[in-house]
Order: sequence, then C-alpha cells, then structure tokens
Amino acid sequence: MKQFLKPLILISSVLAIYGCSKVTVSENNIFNPLPASSAAITSVGFLNGNPDTTAFPTTAVPSATPLVVSDVKIILENSPPLAYNVTVSISANPGLLTSGFTPLPAGAMTFPSTVVIPAGSVSGTLPVTLNNTSSLSLSTVYGYGFTITVASNGVGISTDKKNVLVQLKIKNAYEGIYKVVSGNVTRYQNPTTIENSSPLSGLLGGNPDVILQTIDAYRLSIPDPLHTGSLYWAFPTNVQVAGIDGVTLTVNPVNNQVTAISTLNITLGNWAGHPNYYDPATKTFYLAWRWNPTANVREYEIVLKYDGSL
Repeated sequence: MKQFLKPLILISSVLAIYGCSKVTVSENNIFNPLPASSAAITSVGFLNGNPDTTAFPTTAVPSATPLVVSDVKIILENSPPLAYNVTVSISANPGLLTSGFTPLPAGAMTFPSTVVIPAGSVSGTLPVTLNNTSSLSLSTVYGYGFTITVASNGVGISTDKKNVLVQLKIKNAYEGIYKVVSGNVTRYQNPTTIENSSPLSGLLGGNPDVILQTIDAYRLSIPDPLHTGSLYWAFPTNVQVAGIDGVTLTVNPVNNQVTAISTLNITLGNWAGHPNYYDPATKTFYLAWRWNPTANVREYEIVLKYDGSL
C-alpha cells in the first residue's frame, strides 16, 4: 500500500536583521486552495485562524541578511516511520494564487527543490527564505504557492493535499492590537462648558482593544466607527467615537513623538502640553488629542499597550 504525503506549514525560529532589527512571526492560517476530493485518503487538516503574517521592522537595511520566514512541513499520511529515506521534490506554483494575493517579486524568495524525509521519521521541512526585504512593500498582501511533484521509493502523493498557498504580509514595527491601559475623555457643550451629565465623558480603562494598522513605514490608521478596533467614549458606555473618522498616527523615528490627524475632522490634533509619544521599550503609545476647539470641544487622552499581532 502506498504511503502518501501532506504539506503543512510550521513557523520556524527567525533571525534578526543585522542583529538589531527583530523579526516576529505569528502562526495562524494556511490556505489550501483545493478541496478534499478523495474519500479514500484521510483528510488533512490545515491550521485554522487568520492568515500567516510576518512582521519586519521598518528600520531593516535594504539589503538585509536573508532570513527564513517559515518552514513548509511535509508529512507522511497514515504511516509509521519508514526504514528508508524518501526524497520529495517541491516546485513553486504561482498559479495557486487567488484574487487578493500579490505574487512575490522575482528573486524575493528561495527554497530547496527537494526535501528528505529521513528513515525513521514521518516528516521533513522545506525552509522558505526571503532574500531582500527592500523588494517588498508594506501592507501588501503577498502569496506564494508550492506543489509536491515527485516522491521517491514508491511513496504516493495525495492529490488533494499536494498544494499549499501561504499568505505573507509586511507590517511596520508598530502595527498590532493594543490594550487600553488608561485614559480619560471630556466632552464640552461649547468651548468652555463641560457636559457634566454626559455618560460619554470619563475614564477609558476597560474599553475594547484598539487596532493600529500599517499605512507605511511610520504611519498607522485606527479603524472607523462600526469596525472592530475603533475608539470608544468612556467605559462602560460601549459607544464608539464618531466625528473623527480616518485617524492617522505618524511616529517620528528620531524621537518617537506621535502626531495625530483625522481625514474627516481637520480640527483634531495633538493636545498642546500633553504627552504624545511612543515608548519602544514597552511598546506603548501615550496619546492626547483635542478637537472642535470653537464648538463642542472634545479632549481625549489614552494609553495603549501592545497586546499582540493582527
């Protein structure tokens, strides 16, 4: 009876770029573009969740040292360890990319053409290496595909599991999910009179996490109202902040000062005399804004601490 192979993604340990720019990897989801088509072969379960993402600090040198971003693991199906080596041939298959994926630039990725499953083992790994991060664009959703083409010693290839499609997104050094550590919001009914009875004014601690998404190397966006990860008024009202949609944060890479703007409300800006900076040691944003200065003033201070990748 033939043995069969299945591909599965496992994330390898990653290297640092020039020793100072760290690279983080989150293991999430693998895309299998082909449905299970053979009831005779045990179905293989790919990891579930969000797409695989690899974050590169934006300070990476353009010709950075190549680094392994993932290992494609090839596993024998329904088999005890074999007494002999099995050599598996792997080919890149850009034809697997579906809409929503951008092909990696030519020469951006390298990998060995064969994987050996050693005698006494049921798996082997295919390291995927990115050669030059400067050829990749922030926020672009890339994809790369592989196909198992040949296996030695009479081992068969599972027709519904011979392909694997992986997503790769390049993020800046700040993108992520942030916990609301503390904060305070004050709403006015005119330029000088506070809305003392407003339940929307008060402390922000306890509000839902805030999402900061990459725009470019040093800019981030906050989701608009009605989207996960947006800003909220005082806890526990559970009401999202409206009127300042399109909030963008820009981090100054020299001094880590942060500037905020809103595409919807041009009056939103940094609150003079209050902290607006990013602390890279603790991955924490200290933000203070003020808007509508000649009408119903809003004063908003918030502390956001990194709590995980998107």
